[in-house]
Amino acid sequence: MYSLLKKRRARKAGGQGGEGPAGEGSAHDTVKQGRAGFCPKCYTDVELAHGPGGEGDTGHCPKCDTDIADLPRGTPVKQAIVVRTDLEMGKGKIAAQVGHACVMGAMRVREARPEWFEAWRPSQAKVVLRAGGLEEIEGIRRAAAEAGAPWDMVSDAGLTQLEPGTVTCIAVGPAPDELVDRVTGGLRLL
Repeated sequence: MYSLLKKRRARKAGGQGGEGPAGEGSAHDTVKQGRAGFCPKCYTDVELAHGPGGEGDTGHCPKCDTDIADLPRGTPVKQAIVVRTDLEMGKGKIAAQVGHACVMGAMRVREARPEWFEAWRPSQAKVVLRAGGLEEIEGIRRAAAEAGAPWDMVSDAGLTQLEPGTVTCIAVGPAPDELVDRVTGGLRLL
């Protein structure tokens, strides 16, 4: 994924992102390389090619050997925030921690998976769930990492109700609903 992001940033900055004088081959090539996508089956990063005649972006996943296309229009994308209930935080504290998690997760996905961020941005769909303690939050973090889902953990600054560094919640996504549900599907609403 790092190399795809590096190429994308180089193109945005006007640098060379690929082969040839234009950074992506000549204008007469039938296929232009360089757009980052993902495999909807295993969520591996895949370099997409733009087909001839303005057809959609396509690619092939080397991990699961699946032919793929860019995130299909209308693919539901959401964010899940999982809050620790064992800390007995006040309502305002929970709201602030959930807000931190939402922003941190969205900023990460905006940089790493702009196609997911753009699909999520109009609705900004999210769900807030409960976890019984730190062990459950750590389990969610591991599951998200294994599934390839973006995640961000929030640690409190310790200025009001909690000790500094206390982990309060975790954001999973924004990502396709199926991926978020794979990680958080068994949890209850807050």
